Amino acid sequence: MPQAKKIAEKNTKKAKKFYKKGLYFLTGQYIIGKTRGAKGSFGRFLRKEEEYMSLLLAGKELRKFDQVNRMSIPPSFRKDLGETVFIMKSIHKEPCLVIFSEEEWQNFSFGFISSFSGEKQAKAQRKLADRVEKLSVDKSGRITIKEDYKSYAGLGDEVLVVGTMDRVELWTPENWAEWCNDDDDDDLDFSAVSYSAPRR
Repeated sequence: MPQAKKIAEKNTKKAKKFYKKGLYFLTGQYIIGKTRGAKGSFGRFLRKEEEYMSLLLAGKELRKFDQVNRMSIPPSFRKDLGETVFIMKSIHKEPCLVIFSEEEWQNFSFGFISSFSGEKQAKAQRKLADRVEKLSVDKSGRITIKEDYKSYAGLGDEVLVVGTMDRVELWTPENWAEWCNDDDDDDLDFSAVSYSAPRR
């Protein structure tokens, strides 16, 4: 049993106090928290920190497609994305493709589908399924992107790979520069945002 796990198990009383506040207690690489859906009782469990939403995907790299539409995922992104990824046409009508790790796809798709109910939920599932593909990353860190997905994002021979915290996005350099220079961001007010955000 890892030492961090032993430490975590000895701190259940402290963790319980955090539980009542709706928080999580972190010891080493493990987190003690409340079980999803648990009511009343203290649902103690141990979960590796990396199982929580990853916000570690950051940076930009320019890549090229080969003759069979393969592109290499930057090495700095490969560990967090894993060997299986989900690639999706942007749902916000932006000219880009979105790549999720298997875990983050589960988080995103569950949240998306749960936003609807009844007939609308079934429609949302079909719409989502129509714009996503499951891909395997080969031993060289490459994925093959279908032509219609490339066309959606206007991708040619080059692709800008952008880490956006919990996912990776694929843009043309021109579209990314245009989006970053767009002044239509009046709804984004960062003045009240602190660098010291609450810890997970």
